[in-house]
Amino acid sequence: MRTTHPGPVAVTGRCEPAVPCWAGLLTGSLPTALDFYGPLLGWEFDQPGGGRWVTARAAGTPVAFLAGDGPADRAAWIPYFGTEDADGTAELVRECGGTLAVGPIDTRLGRFAVAADPQGAAFGIRQLDGVDACVLGVGASFGAELCCLDPFAAAVFYGEVFEWEQRPRIDIAFEDDRVVVRAGGVAAAALRRADGDGYDGQHARWEVLFAVPDLDRAMRRASGLRGGVRRVLGAGEGRRVLLTDPQGARFAVLGASRAAADAG
Repeated sequence: MRTTHPGPVAVTGRCEPAVPCWAGLLTGSLPTALDFYGPLLGWEFDQPGGGRWVTARAAGTPVAFLAGDGPADRAAWIPYFGTEDADGTAELVRECGGTLAVGPIDTRLGRFAVAADPQGAAFGIRQLDGVDACVLGVGASFGAELCCLDPFAAAVFYGEVFEWEQRPRIDIAFEDDRVVVRAGGVAAAALRRADGDGYDGQHARWEVLFAVPDLDRAMRRASGLRGGVRRVLGAGEGRRVLLTDPQGARFAVLGASRAAADAG
């Protein structure tokens, strides 16, 4: 089955290793998720045999997957970090105090694993076997932000797992009370101390960011599709909007012009 929703053209680009480059949603009802994210992000969906999961495409390029066999009350997005060696990265996760939940396993989209950091935040690993492993543009993921009790400890963990200090294209900086990770000059991840917004002070989590052509329209459309607007951060072109889908999965959107500026 192929489900299509018209959307703007995305711009292809190289996915950097050691930073978020892909996203995955575990949800209770896959049809409900497709009806929400297709119109909101302009995605097309390919559904393999069995109907348990789909690949989301922006302008024909895979950008995420959605799986529909999760608990109805535990819907969640997680970012997937690119790596040249999924097995080696998985071993570093264990050595640095994290836990491995799934894999590494081979799928038709590559070799994947799912893990959790020492503070409990779930994240994924995706082995990059080519230069066109992701897209940069409308409908695509533009990194992720970690909310946790100790962002500096988290930065140490991820830095060791993905060997940030050994990569000349990776730059780490402290900006506006966040640890910001850039790859090739492009902001790819941020780690911040949780400050409300429903955070219970115990469970760390990653939130994936997606680019949309018009933030105000995205907010209206999310509400009309039975999602919710949790919070607006920043002002003007620099805004980020925190949303929930109809099943409670949290994510964020930013304007395409902001994303293009970051990517430039």
